[in-house]
Amino acid sequence: MRFKYFTIAFLAAAQLIACNDDSAQNPDPMDKEPNTVNNNQPSVSTESKLVLASDCDQVREHIADVFTEEFLSRVYPPPEENVSNTNGNNAVFGPPSDVSGTNTQVEGVDEIDTVKTDGEHIYALFGQGYGQDVVIVKSWPPEEIAEVARLELNARGLLLHEDKLVVLGDYEEERIDPSTGRPHVLGPFYGTQVTIVDVADPANPVIEQQKIIESYLVDGRMIDGEVYLVTSGQLKRPGRLNHVAIATDLDFPQFAPNERPQDWDTINQLKADIRAPMRVEIVNRLNQQPLTDLFPVMRDVQSGSVETLLDCNEYYLPPRLTEVGFLNVTNFNLGGDTVLETTSLASSGQTIYASKNSLYVTTASTRWWWGWGDTEPKSLVHKFVLTPDSRPAYRASGSFTGWVLNQFSMSEHDGHLRVATTETRWRGDTEGGNHLIVLKEEDGELIETGSVRGLAPGEEIYAIRFLGDEAYMVTFEAIDPLFTFDLSDPANPQLKGELKINGFSSYLHPLGDDHLLAVGQDGTDQGSLNGAHVQIFDVSDLSNPVRTHQHIIGGWAETAWDHKAYTYDAQKKLLAIPAAPIAYNGLLVLTVDPQTGFEEVGHIEHNDLAQRYWCELRDHRECDDPDRVWQTEMVRSRFIDDYVYSFSSVGLRVNDLAALEIERAALVLNLPIEE
Repeated sequence: MRFKYFTIAFLAAAQLIACNDDSAQNPDPMDKEPNTVNNNQPSVSTESKLVLASDCDQVREHIADVFTEEFLSRVYPPPEENVSNTNGNNAVFGPPSDVSGTNTQVEGVDEIDTVKTDGEHIYALFGQGYGQDVVIVKSWPPEEIAEVARLELNARGLLLHEDKLVVLGDYEEERIDPSTGRPHVLGPFYGTQVTIVDVADPANPVIEQQKIIESYLVDGRMIDGEVYLVTSGQLKRPGRLNHVAIATDLDFPQFAPNERPQDWDTINQLKADIRAPMRVEIVNRLNQQPLTDLFPVMRDVQSGSVETLLDCNEYYLPPRLTEVGFLNVTNFNLGGDTVLETTSLASSGQTIYASKNSLYVTTASTRWWWGWGDTEPKSLVHKFVLTPDSRPAYRASGSFTGWVLNQFSMSEHDGHLRVATTETRWRGDTEGGNHLIVLKEEDGELIETGSVRGLAPGEEIYAIRFLGDEAYMVTFEAIDPLFTFDLSDPANPQLKGELKINGFSSYLHPLGDDHLLAVGQDGTDQGSLNGAHVQIFDVSDLSNPVRTHQHIIGGWAETAWDHKAYTYDAQKKLLAIPAAPIAYNGLLVLTVDPQTGFEEVGHIEHNDLAQRYWCELRDHRECDDPDRVWQTEMVRSRFIDDYVYSFSSVGLRVNDLAALEIERAALVLNLPIEE
């Protein structure tokens, strides 16, 4: 297999959508009641379509303009605002026939995770710190589990397809100038390391390919063995270029931090006075090296070869000034001996969503540089078409009001993108509210076809789920409104119902056609939280959603913030979630039935594995204390036939699903860092 790189530069972190619109800095208050908007006019400017640059001169001029505004904003920062960040037996075992995988948003679209399995072997990440080892465990039969191999790859996530394992990790090293032997003016080299491993013989894994993309990993998806990785980074800035912002010969007016101007008229006038000489200096410094030296590269670890991901004529320019960033969409096929194609796109990226046909990447204004001080909550979204055995094709861009919570805030259905957003700009803001917006691709742009706006002003979205023509949204401040929507008409989405209950849900999961399974926190009438709980909602009548069952867990549940920690088997009617009520820290297993509700099967702890890790491997100073209770965080679980495999930060345990007290095997898999 080989990587083959096709690149499209994509400079569109933000379109400064309303920089020339008076309403951008003086927005009209949102209505207190939700409004359904049924028209073909977008909520913000439609000027999002990107234009391919003709040559490096055009790109250099654009970059000079961007750097000028960026550095001016460093010298004269905007007025201070409090912006919110939202976001043993003798049985004969054949191969297992029922194996659970990563809990994903879209059926058939796999997601990066820390545990992958084919039933007979498990591939999991264990180790200290951010990057971890890949541990390969023989997992079947359950009583014969054993570690068979370990790869030290500083890993963050995994994808598995048949006998190919993709390992994703971080890479950073000092960049040295070969002419001087000193650190390079471009700064350190950092990136995402992509390793393809042949695991046809899991006990003897073979690294087939290893590449480093010079950008940070955002997220990734896999569809039938076709992998799509999204990475994001900034245009490299030579040290000499960064120093422009503090150049004394440009005669900047100097202010003490507590004396900086706090009104836009003064700030904009100061910028205007120095803009021209600053731009001249930036152009002079840009001309001191080839422009493409500032673009990201792809490095082949095995051969040592390095190639730039794009040329100037592959650089898409936005219609207005933006932050200079790169968004890389890397694509390769794991099936068969085929050419691996990679498309690299440049821009900034924050959240991704993928259907089987399209990939969307969003960037929120909290991550943008706004040259005119615009702090309105807006987002930009880019669409790419996914075709098997072909590189992703950039198709359209659009923008919308508000910020998305996570990947579940987006969904594609019948050619339309549905987005749930929060417009609240700062803590205590009661004007913005929350919106559900529908967009459609039209001539290179994503245009709004309809929306429901102004839901629950002063609150933020805590959970959202799109299911076919329906959607469910949870917002929270003191109580938890569950909103239901009918999206069957993309031009006229309708708010159908609302249910107010204490606490909130932070993850929603379909439970058949007429029910939702929710994980979150129970609460009081005053908004205080009582601990984790699970709930079932009957949504058969969208105009009248009803909570039919609730089970209080207490403490916290990892699933509330990480959907991949959630294991649900509809056939078995079993749910497993990492939980930490007062009594224990472990994996809680419950039966789930829309009619009868919840019943605890039991829980699994790894306290003894934690003690073995700290006392046998680490020789902790408290090991002689008989009252010391050793605990560890539970992170994942898998159902394999009639067994549950639980994963903590230190190891793996196998128990019978029918009787959790029956343990089949346990392993400590985390190894201490050698001193």
